[in-house]
Amino acid sequence: MIRVDLAYIYDLSARFDTLRNLQAGGPLGEHWIDLYIGKYNLEELYTSSVFSAAFRASRGPAGNLLTELDSLLTRHENDPNAVLAFSDISLIHRHLEDVQTILRAELSSADGYLVTPLGAYDASTLLARPEAAWPSDLLAKVPSVLSDVQDAGKCLAFQLPTSAGFHILRIIESVLRKYWDAVSGGAAPPKVKTIGSYIAQMDKLSVGDNKVRASLNQIRDLHRNPLMHPEDSLTVEEAVILLGISVSVVAQMLRHI
Repeated sequence: MIRVDLAYIYDLSARFDTLRNLQAGGPLGEHWIDLYIGKYNLEELYTSSVFSAAFRASRGPAGNLLTELDSLLTRHENDPNAVLAFSDISLIHRHLEDVQTILRAELSSADGYLVTPLGAYDASTLLARPEAAWPSDLLAKVPSVLSDVQDAGKCLAFQLPTSAGFHILRIIESVLRKYWDAVSGGAAPPKVKTIGSYIAQMDKLSVGDNKVRASLNQIRDLHRNPLMHPEDSLTVEEAVILLGISVSVVAQMLRHI
């Protein structure tokens, strides 16, 4: 996945202005910088930009235009008195029109999506800094959850709520194991390492914070158990609610880790 700079697309047409505005007549040397800038922009677009692999149909016409620009620049090097003729301008404009027509068609059929905010959660933050949605000490105390934090953020940003719920619950379970080690006084963890098993053991040994156990019970009953059934799924709103509840209970558990 690559974040697209929309300003780059907006400015794409302006990259060809130097070629579009060429006028016939006068020594080639007077137009050298415009020809060179046009050549540089085309090469950058089709060889080193992140879009270079996507622009296929227009690559041929772009190659024809580059060949013509190279020819003019070479002509100037060989003959400083050479003139930019009307036929040169006509050929440049024809190749440029071919490039722009096909490039416009390629852009119109390209896959582009706008990721909208989810409640109070900004999509760009969920994608670039998903850990910002969680307590600041989460990764320091439970570094193993990093991949789930990242995947949960992506799933929420792209509105895949059931997948987001799966990763959120994995985060809770990972933190819960660390929490158990901190509050159990060295007792053996349950053999089946589910939220329900840990709750039952904490109730049996009377360990752990009551608020933590109550929150975990709510998450287990309202979210985890339904997610284990293939016929059930989360809505986007339910996933956002689950994230809010999970952040709260994770913060409570982290205080004891």
